[in-house]
Amino acid sequence: MERVDQLRLRFATQNRRVKVAKLSKSKKHMVVAESTSVFDARVFCREHRDAGCVCPCCGQDVKMYNYKFHSSLAQCLIGLVGVFEAKQNWVHVKDIPVSGGNAAQRGGHLAKAIHWSLIEGRPNDDSAKRTSGYWQPTQKGRDFAHGRISIPKYVYLYNNTAHGFSMEITTIREALGNKFNYSELINSSLLGAPLTFSLKTGSIFENL
Repeated sequence: MERVDQLRLRFATQNRRVKVAKLSKSKKHMVVAESTSVFDARVFCREHRDAGCVCPCCGQDVKMYNYKFHSSLAQCLIGLVGVFEAKQNWVHVKDIPVSGGNAAQRGGHLAKAIHWSLIEGRPNDDSAKRTSGYWQPTQKGRDFAHGRISIPKYVYLYNNTAHGFSMEITTIREALGNKFNYSELINSSLLGAPLTFSLKTGSIFENL
């Protein structure tokens, strides 16, 4: 009798049959044969994405992740909304009043907000860059930043694509956590006051 870590699980789709080797409790690996197609690999990854597996094509880990709408993301969204409502135009990530993180970090946080339909990016004309670097909030994003609506607390991501949301919800105040005075933060941002807030410490301070 085969040992558990060598046990091969089999599944069939129409006239195909793919062998799967369970090499560990957390990750599954696909036994690749000459007849294995890319479609077979896609089916395998889709079947095992919740528990996690290794892509037979590239060797990278494949898993469905729960991504939380966290405090840094909330800070960036409030900053974006404040600048946008003052300019009524696209906002470059460098112009968002957030201290303690570079433009790439801010852009990375904002890009995740797309999954909640809170922001949108300006079309990118430079093929050498992943994004244009310019963003603007949607009406939903503005409503959330102003505390008028709540959103799901988690988005389920697979291959950087949303595959559903949690039943648990959050407000902008809850997302910011206990480090911030929401009223002070939102008012300073929306009124254009010379204040910034730190991604690292969550502190608000005057610019000198």
